[in-house]
Amino acid sequence: NGNNRWSSIPDAPTNLGLAVSDDDTIQVTWTVAENATGYTIAYGTSASNLNSTQTVESGNQSYVYIGGLSGNTTYYFKIRSDGAAGSSAYTSTASSAKTNPGNPTNLSTTSIQPTVTNFSWTAQSGATRYVYGVRKDGSTSYNFKIGSVTTNTLSLTGLTEGTGYTLRIQSQ
Repeated sequence: NGNNRWSSIPDAPTNLGLAVSDDDTIQVTWTVAENATGYTIAYGTSASNLNSTQTVESGNQSYVYIGGLSGNTTYYFKIRSDGAAGSSAYTSTASSAKTNPGNPTNLSTTSIQPTVTNFSWTAQSGATRYVYGVRKDGSTSYNFKIGSVTTNTLSLTGLTEGTGYTLRIQSQ
């Protein structure tokens, strides 16, 4: 009859997706499941030991950012739907994503000429390149010079004598 008020256990979410969004953060995405009122994401550094969880309190939400992860580390994830009548099974296959290496440390500079500055930093384990952006003092954009290098050194040329610059660099 039309007055059935029984709730169904929600379907498991589908299309689990992962994207590294920062050195210590992974975005988890999925397709919303029917009858879901929320989701539970289990994750960890071993596919057989997903000992951390993150809950999402909305059945209409299709993503969450999980932060505070260790850099240069592979994480495994699975997800289930939660509903008024119970929870679905977790997705059967845990997906994995590797966070970026940590940011460069021990940055040092050497001015060779008034218009040339060399930078060096401690190489990060697992980094395959370092992406950089430079902005002139007074600018809000890091587009004065942009690029990437595969070593832990960088030589910036074409600088203006007496002008301040800010370097932003990230390991990848």
